[in-house]
Amino acid sequence: MSIDLYSPAPILNNMKQKGMEKPPDGSGQRKERVLRFPVLLERNGVKELTFFEVKVEDDFKPPLNATEKEKKQARELYEKAQISYCMGIVALKAGLWQSKTHDELAEHFLSAASFFENAIKNGFATAECYRTLGHVCTQLAIIFERQGKAPAMQKNYEKAREAFRKALELLPSDPEVHYEAGITELFLENFKGAHTFLSEAIRLNTDEPSYRFARAFTSLQLAEQAGQGEATGYLRQAAEDFLHIERLGAADSTALITLGKIFQQIGDEAKAEEYHKKAMAAALMEMMGGGFSQN
Repeated sequence: MSIDLYSPAPILNNMKQKGMEKPPDGSGQRKERVLRFPVLLERNGVKELTFFEVKVEDDFKPPLNATEKEKKQARELYEKAQISYCMGIVALKAGLWQSKTHDELAEHFLSAASFFENAIKNGFATAECYRTLGHVCTQLAIIFERQGKAPAMQKNYEKAREAFRKALELLPSDPEVHYEAGITELFLENFKGAHTFLSEAIRLNTDEPSYRFARAFTSLQLAEQAGQGEATGYLRQAAEDFLHIERLGAADSTALITLGKIFQQIGDEAKAEEYHKKAMAAALMEMMGGGFSQN
């Protein structure tokens, strides 16, 4: 891996402390530190020094009934875990900046995942750490899938699942985390589980198009697996999601033609014809570079 840390520790005198807004779950105040890491990156055979800045939560709570020595030891362990999290972010950024092949990218991502797992093990078990680990494991799974490495792919999807579920324990009211958990279930082809997570994301934020797209896709997968009566229910829900996306102005030609096909399947020929025409008009607009607005 062509990344060298100029120093094994961040430059602490460049550290800043500040208060943050209340977290999404509404629980109290939290602080963050901003740490700067000097890193040597290699580009075109030339190494250059650059700095990566990493924001890291600082919500250390000393153990109850601990002695001052024990509190100090706990704080030191927590700070080491923070550094491990930051090193994971540095490895992740470096990989995205300079990797030229999937193998190089996987090497950086595996290093990042190891740092995040170490941070969690040593007490820095924050929602952001779990979420970042989940994203990294998902990307690793996609890389391994492209390389035909099925066991490694499955292992990383399952690690992503666990990470996002841990994040949800800390941020149960965050729709984005429910969405991330749902997408992971989609990758694992657990469509009912995905549907549950995505429905909760939509309940918490009803107008986010990506949540609606994902649940519509999931509903179509479930419709294929269900009996006729249950399948119609899933098809109608997919149609409802696509119609909501259209009302938000975010429906492209693919969404509209899918909507037309859904109406055809549930026997509404008039709506099917209407949306096939809308899809043709949207496709023409897209070809002309005019976007996909139906207004």
